[in-house]
Amino acid sequence: MNVGFDVNNCGACGKVCPTGTSGTAGCTSGSCVLTCATGYGNCDDDATNGCEITLANNDKNCGVCGKACTATETCLSSKCECKTGTTRCSGVCVDTTSSDANCGLCGRVCPAGESCAASACQCKTGFTRCGTACTDTKTDASNCGACGAACGYGKVCSAGMCCPAGQIACGGVCVDPSTDPSNCGACGTACSGTTAYCASGTCSGACGAGTTACSYACVDTTKDPKNCGVCGKACLATEVCFGSACLQGGFPGSGIVNVTQATRINQWVGTPGQLWQRCYSKAVNGGTGATFRSLCSGKAPTVTVARLNSAGVTRVMGGYNTGAWASSATGAYIGSSANFLFSITNDFKHTYPGTSTTSTSYAYNNSSYGPTFGGGHDWHVNSTMNGGYCYLGHTYTCRVGTYPSTTCQADLCGTYSSWTVEDLEVWYK
Repeated sequence: MNVGFDVNNCGACGKVCPTGTSGTAGCTSGSCVLTCATGYGNCDDDATNGCEITLANNDKNCGVCGKACTATETCLSSKCECKTGTTRCSGVCVDTTSSDANCGLCGRVCPAGESCAASACQCKTGFTRCGTACTDTKTDASNCGACGAACGYGKVCSAGMCCPAGQIACGGVCVDPSTDPSNCGACGTACSGTTAYCASGTCSGACGAGTTACSYACVDTTKDPKNCGVCGKACLATEVCFGSACLQGGFPGSGIVNVTQATRINQWVGTPGQLWQRCYSKAVNGGTGATFRSLCSGKAPTVTVARLNSAGVTRVMGGYNTGAWASSATGAYIGSSANFLFSITNDFKHTYPGTSTTSTSYAYNNSSYGPTFGGGHDWHVNSTMNGGYCYLGHTYTCRVGTYPSTTCQADLCGTYSSWTVEDLEVWYK
């Protein structure tokens, strides 16, 4: 008897090596070994129960002991395969009927605001399709309450309503949560009792320094348009409260536009009572394009107004720029799709986009240029601040004619380049 190799006396007399299920017992150098049949495994290292695992279809031991399939896989013929209803995309099994990153097929990503359902990208709950994109009309200032209902500059979309910046919609009314005692800090948070005053969005027992209690709202009467100077004194829609006094919004002291024209410009901008401050005047500051840029650098948004003379005919026009003019930039476009050119003479707002619907050339920064708008440029004032050229229609719409016709150019400036700048002012908010 050789106890080194005898399965019935392995290592010692009477020590029998177990055979178990789907396995063959063996004795090697006095130790019992178990050889599993093809397709089986002794994955718990317990010879007494033999080769207990069928490796061809075990999700925790697929093909070999210890190789586990993921939650989205199953073991088929000793390989981890995607479960029925899923597809392997970049090594991971996904349900392409509902995967936002693989909608309908691998790699098709649903845009923001959309989710995958029935293999197609669809608007998420609470979102509305406006054009080609899904958006939340409760908060989207370009589609506020409904597709295409855009809020004007200086307004935000709150609960589907356009409200002035800093205000929120509560029960269909725009309120200032920083001062409204019925909606202090949030809609429905009412101040009462010993903390009846709303100060900076918090119910308080009294108003702080620099504010006055007006119907339990703590307001700054030096600039509150509803309580200007004293409680209850409201400014007109075309006025602003400045230094405790209601002042006509617009461009005070302008040598180019009057109050009526200023009101029209503010209507175009979307801030009817806005009071602008001047950073540059050709009549006052003179100089060059570099002078204008030095004085107005970093200011935004701005309104440029100009009086042009073409063959003895005077035209008043200008442009609105949401971007900041810079004194050092060379060859950089700034602004946004809210930019526009305007003609006081024609009472017309030249909006974006013009012929080039994909252009983002709203306004142009060059260290020596005067105010310059559009790609091409639609309106360019040269470095002397005395002239320039009009090539209207590229970035901003024509009122008459089409780009690049002289009819369109002449409508704004009188001609392409045969005009002079009699005066030009730049105002900032």
